[in-house]
Amino acid sequence: MRPERLRMARDHKNLKQTQVMTYTGINNKTLSGYEKGVSEPDTETLKTLANLYEVSVDWLVGNTDDPTPRKETKDFTPDAEEIKKILASLPSDKRKYFLEQISILAAGIRAMEKKE
Repeated sequence: MRPERLRMARDHKNLKQTQVMTYTGINNKTLSGYEKGVSEPDTETLKTLANLYEVSVDWLVGNTDDPTPRKETKDFTPDAEEIKKILASLPSDKRKYFLEQISILAAGIRAMEKKE
């Protein structure tokens, strides 16, 4: 894991840690720990941050020096932008609930796909 790249990517997108928390549900203290190398994010959290920052997970973890995400990651950009708009329209105390509901829905969809 390359914690300095998390900070670099966030700075490049001109985002504050509190904004990342709003968009992702990741507590800003947790994010600070990731950026300082105190703790490491799990794979899903890395994917979430890579999508938000529009960089590849491989770049975040130091497997490549090219931050450009693969094409399939960029395909999520319009959907991610829509989710950002929805989040921004919600009161701050309801955003975490919204993200939890999306996570539950996604887990259900993945479980159904595994059965097929």
